[in-house]
Amino acid sequence: MGGVLDTVLVIPGTGWMLLIPLLPFIAALVLFALPVGLRNRMQVLAPLAMAISLLLALCAFARTYLAVGADDMTTLSLASFSLLSQDGVEIALSLMVYRTASLLLPIVTFISLAIQVFAMARISSDKRIGLLLAYLSLFSAALEVMVMAAGLVTMLAAWVVMGIVSVLVTAFWWERPHLTRGVTVLASIGAIGDVALLGAVGCALVGCGTVDFSMMATATWNPGLEGAAAACIVVAAFAKSSQLPVFAGQVDAITAPPSASALTSSFGVLAGGSILVFRMYPVLVLVPPSLTALLVAGCVAAPLMAASACVRYDIRRVLACSLASQVGVIFIALGMGAPVYALLHLISSAFFAPLLLLAFSVVVQASGTRDIREMGGLWHSLPFTALLLTVGSLSLVGVVPLAGYFSRDGILTTLLSRGEWALAAVVLLTSFLSVIYIGRVCSYAFLGDSRPREAHDPGLLALLPMGALALGSCTIGLASPAITALMGQATGWPRVDVTLVSTLVVFAAILVAWRTYATKASHPVTRRTWWRRLLAGDWVGFDGPFAAVSRLMARAIASLDSSPIISSVVAVALGIVVILVVVSGL
Repeated sequence: MGGVLDTVLVIPGTGWMLLIPLLPFIAALVLFALPVGLRNRMQVLAPLAMAISLLLALCAFARTYLAVGADDMTTLSLASFSLLSQDGVEIALSLMVYRTASLLLPIVTFISLAIQVFAMARISSDKRIGLLLAYLSLFSAALEVMVMAAGLVTMLAAWVVMGIVSVLVTAFWWERPHLTRGVTVLASIGAIGDVALLGAVGCALVGCGTVDFSMMATATWNPGLEGAAAACIVVAAFAKSSQLPVFAGQVDAITAPPSASALTSSFGVLAGGSILVFRMYPVLVLVPPSLTALLVAGCVAAPLMAASACVRYDIRRVLACSLASQVGVIFIALGMGAPVYALLHLISSAFFAPLLLLAFSVVVQASGTRDIREMGGLWHSLPFTALLLTVGSLSLVGVVPLAGYFSRDGILTTLLSRGEWALAAVVLLTSFLSVIYIGRVCSYAFLGDSRPREAHDPGLLALLPMGALALGSCTIGLASPAITALMGQATGWPRVDVTLVSTLVVFAAILVAWRTYATKASHPVTRRTWWRRLLAGDWVGFDGPFAAVSRLMARAIASLDSSPIISSVVAVALGIVVILVVVSGL
């Protein structure tokens, strides 16, 4: 990991790369400062800024890899704003270019742009659409800053912004009580992650005198403090990636508007903890128990969350379990020492997870319910949505050569080459269960008795971003060997025997799902046995007093939009901070 994912590609004359996160951030500030009516009319600012950011990210990707081997690489960071400098210890907000950042930035901006376009198409009539796009733009900017972060302090700042926006979008439809009960839980879990990362900052400063990723890898640590820093990193990764035991908050986070949850709950959850572990991997390697903790957590979460999705009936809960299961697979790869395949699985999931969320949001709106038992017969009403959902589903389960195949079989190849048969069985079991739950949902939604309703596919403006994500899911698997080569580790295709075994497992699961659900879609199972209730998490709940508290909190957050003075003051203050950071960095 240290020689690949943390390789710094220092390039002269790259100050323009600061515009990649700065443009969507400025667009968010402008939208926040505008009155409600004008904000809605100017909503196109958010996707326009993101489109320009995407072009710049593609240029940064090309510029980075063209500069490999150049002799004039002298500048370490793109920008740095010193917060504290005393006794040789410096704390700064700084951004830099490295292999993983140049690879992830185009993906982040592309997916963010697709989600914003979908939001404009699907909820353009909402009186707060401008505010939602401002939230999405701000979250995307923070996500880009997290990807480009040169140290723990910068990542902590980006994490805090992402956490705040996640709570804001979860409370967006505060007038619907059942959609806001998770606000308190989500805020609490986010705070756990922030405090843990703050603890890692303190341990790093005391232990080695720096929070810079590239310097921590080679610094001399005071005995014991690298272990404390690694423990804080693991806890923060668990919280931000909604792994057990803090999974519950992710279920209610998906109650946000579909476009918002597709970004904050899919890509945000997938990338939040994973990228932190990527960047801190050289330190975690010094503390083997931290990698063991990641491995154990992944081995528990991946199959358990997939099994939980197999017995749930609420689509949003199925998707939440699916996200947690995929993060579990990423943690397995990280824990066993295969970060390249973990990164590939992150990239693959970043395409099909938002696609599934967006496509299922169309299904929910068409059927008028989130309960799959009350759906059925939507294939004829939503043919294009069904097709795109099929592509996303096949990518999820890793059908050759779609997204998910290369990373999963790469993980299996690594495990089998090391003789880790039990861990390989866990990954195969997760793939099997993934087919079962996604086949179950699709069968209940699209097959069965056709029920009278006026349902139809969304317009072209909504289908295009879903089609773009589906195209990415189709092509990213084929591009995986090239991606690993760009990162300096040409891995080639997985072993043929591993591919044959995993493919047989997937098609066996497809046959089981078809015989179990597709042929009985008109008569879904409603019996709730004790083991079904246990897997579905019915014994865990946040109703009662939490519902009332969450509703009050969500209403207070949403009411800020009715006060343009408050939003304008906040926007101006943030704008001044950004200007100071940019000016001092340049």
